[in-house]
Amino acid sequence: LELQRQYYSLGKYALQIETDINPLERNRVEIHIKITEGDEAEVYALNIIGNKKYSTRDLLFETSLGEPALFGGRENYSKQILLSDIEAIKSFYMDRGYINFSVNSTQVSITPDKQDVYVTLNISEGELYTIDDIKFSGDLVVDKKELYGLVDFKSGDVFSRSKLSKTRKSILGRLAKDGYAFANVNLSPEVDNKKKTVTLTVFVQPGKRAYVRRVNIAGNTKTRDSVVRREIRQMEGGKMSTDLIGKSRLRLNRTG
Repeated sequence: LELQRQYYSLGKYALQIETDINPLERNRVEIHIKITEGDEAEVYALNIIGNKKYSTRDLLFETSLGEPALFGGRENYSKQILLSDIEAIKSFYMDRGYINFSVNSTQVSITPDKQDVYVTLNISEGELYTIDDIKFSGDLVVDKKELYGLVDFKSGDVFSRSKLSKTRKSILGRLAKDGYAFANVNLSPEVDNKKKTVTLTVFVQPGKRAYVRRVNIAGNTKTRDSVVRREIRQMEGGKMSTDLIGKSRLRLNRTG
């Protein structure tokens, strides 16, 4: 059954498994397993039910299983691809302010010849949410005005999960520039379902500042270490700076 589930997850529903058991001496048996994989089933149609804000065509363009059908093609079915497509549709809505989006049910139907698959997603879009306010909390080792400049939102903007991730990366990058290489930044959205707004709180935990003990050079067979080291802008004994490390990499690449 486990072997069957593995093949089914890859869309090989025409799978045939035959077993042959031969008794041996001393209470032993010899088992022969013959597997006929068959062709992978193809997605004949990916149907989406419950979408009102965006057309089915727009949503299918976000998927791997549904997009080929828009141009008369087909895609081999697999459970992993379906799960990836569901996440892609979820991200589509979450990036456009629909934070309560959900997939209520997923139905996968197979034709009798086990060659075609029909997939139906029943979704709830939810309501549109906007940003009400942005707050900072924690140990703010960087000036708050500068941190606000790294936030990819402003009051009144539509909530976006991708902008949330971009903001977190920007703040982590700014902290790493000052040597806080192991900082932790969490963005906590507080949802007001009556006003359909989100208050975003950014928790900053810079941790301890990291310092560079040694800069080791390896792989340089054409020149001396001193030639490479003169391009390094990150100094030994100094605070670790991703900005200086990036400049060092750029200068080294320019040397040829």
